[in-house]
Amino acid sequence: MNEIDFNVDNYDIDELIQLLNFDYVPTNEDMIVQRIDVLKRKYKDKAKYIKFFNEVGKKLISNFDRFNK
Repeated sequence: MNEIDFNVDNYDIDELIQLLNFDYVPTNEDMIVQRIDVLKRKYKDKAKYIKFFNEVGKKLISNFDRFNK
């Protein structure tokens, strides 16, 4: 059985986008926040998942901010 890798740094941006089931790179921060919120509600009883999704959101938003400069 494979363990889930909860280290966000082990994923590139494209992999994180795929993990969140986006078909394309999100065009604004709200899209990322909304998707993260849905996933956090889905896994509300799993602290590791919530922490991971929070970190995914931060990394994607940071990347989005750098891309738009």
